[in-house]
Amino acid sequence: MIESLLVHAGFEENGLHQVDMLPGRNAPMRRVVVPLDGSPASEAVVPIVARLTRTGRCEIVLLHAVGAVPYGRGADQALYMQARAAQTALAYLATVADRLT
Repeated sequence: MIESLLVHAGFEENGLHQVDMLPGRNAPMRRVVVPLDGSPASEAVVPIVARLTRTGRCEIVLLHAVGAVPYGRGADQALYMQARAAQTALAYLATVADRLT
């Protein structure tokens, strides 16, 4: 059994052409990790992941990284900016998660 599976979109010059999944397509999965950067290309795998995971009991982990904020404007301002970025990321992930149901 595969503990985790990372799913990402594959690309060519003219756009999305496939979804690459590692390690194996036929192995049972417990968790699917979907990295998202907010682009339509990264979100193109969401409906595919939804179809793949409907047949089994599988956790879907949506991943969106939030970059570090420089402390050039002071620690309080940086913490505020980091909190706002985290709130924006959580709202984005909630929107994507709604498409999985």
